[in-house]
Amino acid sequence: MSGRYAIFWAPARRTALWRVGCHVLGRDAATGKALPQPELPGLDSGRFRELTEPPRLYGLHATLKPPFRLAPGASVDQLRECLEDFSAKRRPFGIPPLVLAPVGRFLALIPEDPCVELDLLARDCVEHFDRFRAPSTLEELDKRRSKGLTCRQDALLAKWGYPYVMEEYRFHITLTGSIQDPAEREVCLRGLADVLAPGDPELEDDLAGVEIREICLYEQPGPGQPFSIVGRYLFGNHRG
Repeated sequence: MSGRYAIFWAPARRTALWRVGCHVLGRDAATGKALPQPELPGLDSGRFRELTEPPRLYGLHATLKPPFRLAPGASVDQLRECLEDFSAKRRPFGIPPLVLAPVGRFLALIPEDPCVELDLLARDCVEHFDRFRAPSTLEELDKRRSKGLTCRQDALLAKWGYPYVMEEYRFHITLTGSIQDPAEREVCLRGLADVLAPGDPELEDDLAGVEIREICLYEQPGPGQPFSIVGRYLFGNHRG
């Protein structure tokens, strides 16, 4: 099976949010370098590495267009050109402050209030770039369905290749994988709250004043390999 691409949002590399978030995951998706992770009180460092393994594979991000294989006849160059054109027609916008919270059984940074502009951006990305997505295989569909979906989620899966899009979408920056034990989840929540606690003015500003100014193209060369950023596309950056 060929590699995959995804359209994500990611903090700018110069920000404290990118720096701290990458250290939490233990990898920088821009450089590919492994990074030391913070020590969380009450949790063995090896265990925290296990709990962050799923998001570490993807790198720090918030999903807009979920990972996909290129459709037959589509090229990466065509996708890049479409990303440039799409981004050139959009304008930056601010979102509500980001807060650490449980999302199901994993932990993530989410906007403290709903944001219609974010939802519309994600919807537009799902629709606009779908012509580049190869149809899902039966194996991929069965894997998604095995986790239990509502009728609506199943319909979205069949149409868009992913069940958590459109009205099911929720912007989030994933910081852990699924943590089954509620007590362990609470330990992680307290520990990460300390890592993200006020005290770093730059990080505080980043969490309170995120502006969506660009989208990113991430690439996964092959199954099981980590995703890396291979392009950033600034809003309003008209060519020529």
